[in-house]
Amino acid sequence: MLQDAHIHIQDLKNNAFIEEFMDAASYNAIDRFFGCAITPADWPMVMTLASRYKGFVPFFGIHPWFSDMPTPSWENDLRALLEKLPGACVGETGLDKSRKNIDMDDQKDIFRRHLVIAREFSRPFALHCVRAWPDTLALIKETAPGLAFCAHSFYGTPEVLSEVLALGGYVSFSAKQLLKPDDLLEPLVAATPIDRILIETDFPYQTKWTTPADYISILRTAYATAAGIKGLLPEQFIEAVLNVSQTLVSK
Repeated sequence: MLQDAHIHIQDLKNNAFIEEFMDAASYNAIDRFFGCAITPADWPMVMTLASRYKGFVPFFGIHPWFSDMPTPSWENDLRALLEKLPGACVGETGLDKSRKNIDMDDQKDIFRRHLVIAREFSRPFALHCVRAWPDTLALIKETAPGLAFCAHSFYGTPEVLSEVLALGGYVSFSAKQLLKPDDLLEPLVAATPIDRILIETDFPYQTKWTTPADYISILRTAYATAAGIKGLLPEQFIEAVLNVSQTLVSK
């Protein structure tokens, strides 16, 4: 059984296509998804998907790209969702310095509030970080030390990887990166402990696709590539990642 550690199925919008996608995934033994919301507007759809599909783990949050437009009640609404859904997690949240139009103070404020709520409910969170690792790690250390999190689409220095792991973080590598691994990525995958590694697609973003079959092929290739880097048979790696994902959401 395969796991996708970061996905935005709700952004397909079309219910018929979502159903086709999920049916194809299930038929091909892709049975667990970390489904990440990015604004309060898509929280209801993510909640619906979690109720409809057994292996869909919902994450509710505000992406840093939208940190300048939170709804007035978002914190109370998030708390209500976490109270209602014991298996729900927090995110996608974090910091992104590539978005010059989104004030960094706003991003830090929203991220900090996510961390407070995640800590309050003892829920893992999905972390988005682009060009902002010092600030991101400092906020986690300050606000939610010891809380489990998944560093989404990780691509950083070996030193940052060590800090993420030391904080108790899990590391998710994207299919886009793994389809063409470079000289930086391979050592990162090799250095990530087998009990902390996850694989994701960020579907429907990052990689090109036209059908569910494209998605399935991309995810399988990503697993096979990562398994090769780790020196494991694909089935061994798949089992290990499934155990990792179960451990993370059970924190």
